This record gives sequence, C-alpha cells and structure tokens, in this order.
Amino acid sequence: MIKLGPYEIHRIEELMLPYAGYADLIPDMPGELLEEHRDVLTSHQLQAETGRIVLSFHSWLIRTRHHWILIDTCIGNHKIYERKELAAFSQLDTAYLTRLRGAGAAPEDIDYVFCTHLHFDHCGWNTSMIDGRWQPTFPNARYLCHRKELEHWSSVQDDDYDVGPNSGVFDANVQPLIEAGLLEGVDDGYEIEDGVRLRLAAGHTPGHTVLELGKEGAQGLFSGDLIHAVMQVYGPQYTTVFCNKGEEAAETRRQTLERIADRSTLLFPAHFGHPHYGRVESTASGFRFIFAP
Repeated sequence: MIKLGPYEIHRIEELMLPYAGYADLIPDMPGELLEEHRDVLTSHQLQAETGRIVLSFHSWLIRTRHHWILIDTCIGNHKIYERKELAAFSQLDTAYLTRLRGAGAAPEDIDYVFCTHLHFDHCGWNTSMIDGRWQPTFPNARYLCHRKELEHWSSVQDDDYDVGPNSGVFDANVQPLIEAGLLEGVDDGYEIEDGVRLRLAAGHTPGHTVLELGKEGAQGLFSGDLIHAVMQVYGPQYTTVFCNKGEEAAETRRQTLERIADRSTLLFPAHFGHPHYGRVESTASGFRFIFAP
C-alpha cells in the first residue's frame, strides 16, 4: 500500500510477462538511447536473455475519504482473443479479484471504475461471465471514460475500421455496461470528487485520459498508456505501434512530463515493471525517471 496524503493506493496485479522488444513495440526508438540508459533497464524492466520489455498488467486502486476508485481493469478472465499475437492474453484464469479483496475492496465496494481508454487490456474486468453472459463485475460502480473514447469505439463497430487487437472488446467489455446504464462518457476536467479529476491526454486513442490525484504537496498522476515503457521518459518523441496518432501521443507525453517534472508528483503508469511507479526529473537533454525506493 502506498500512502499519498489522505489517499491509499494499491496496485492490483493481473499478470506480468516479457512482452516484446523495444524494436517491436517502439520501432523508432534508437538502440543508442537504450545503450545510453542501460542502467535503467534492470531485470524488472527488460529481460536480458530475450531483450523483451517486462510489462505489468495491473489496476490502481485508490481509497479516498469517500470512495473506492479502480483505474483500468486489465484483461479479464475467460476473454477470447483469436489473434496469434494475443495468445498469452486469451482465456486467462487469474486471481485478480482475490488480490482486489486482499487490498480491502470487494467488487461490490467499488464506487467508480475509470478506464483511461478502451483497449482490451484496460477494460477487461469491466465484465465477467455470469450465467452465460458478460455482466458488470462491479455492480455498484459508475464506470467512466472520456466521451470521445466512447464515441470513437461506438462509431467503429459497424463500419470497415480495423479494430485490430480490440476485436470483440466493445461487445464483451463495454456494451453490457451501456445496457445496464452504468457507463458514462465524461469531458475533460471531470471531477470524481474534490482533488480527483480527469484530464484528456489524447493520441494513444482519441479519448485517452489520465487521472490527477490530490492538490499541491501530495499529487499523483495515473497515466494509462501515455507512457508504455520507461524509456519513453528518456525519449518521449518515440511512440508505440498501438498509438492511434503517434505524433499527437508524443506531444501529449512531452507536455505531461514537462508539467510534472521536478515536482512532488508521483507517476503511476499502467505497465511499468517493479517497483511500478516513481517521479520524473528534468535533465539537460530532457527527462529521467526515478523509481520509487
């Protein structure tokens, strides 16, 4: 558990695995940059024998004075992905909900579920297979995502848009929430409560959004896929193959790093390996990441 001012923060892990090399995930990132910062790429961030980035798939759970807030719901159990590159994520059977309860919150306790975006690995536990159909996992929660994100994925369901790895995700993870009246598309600046606000950070997807926690002196930024891997702090101009608009994603990332650098703000990414979070410092050439002790 991480204490940040009046907030308690828990990381709820689903799984962790060596996913792909930087050349596969972020093709434009030069090898020279990796070599220059080899000290950052410990075994928790890069598997030496394969050269694959170690990615953690986890949620962040926040306990405020008033609410339980769950950020991003990973992949989910028993979801079926037929694409070869997603074989490691198909038909999972993990102890995710057991870990959630271990942090002090049963599914029924969650007040808000916030999805930074609606890619398959950020909304999977939105639903669970119950009585032969996908139903909301967190029945008492209000599910939130940016209005632009919801509009985008709603609009591409019936046309020729290639949803790629997100094939079937809307029907399984989003539509049941709409039918239950639990999902709300919100705008930039939406406040869940005082000190907990959502900020549009588009580029990775049209409505990708981050969550800002706290006020001056005790702040956290939950960045979703704004930053996939730690070397994007050192080279924010380099973007992943999964980004909808690479140049926009890179500029959003640079602006965000500039805004939080050299402050007390802690950065909580969605996929960094152990210890999973830290803070950003500015350097003569850009930025560097300082992992939490």
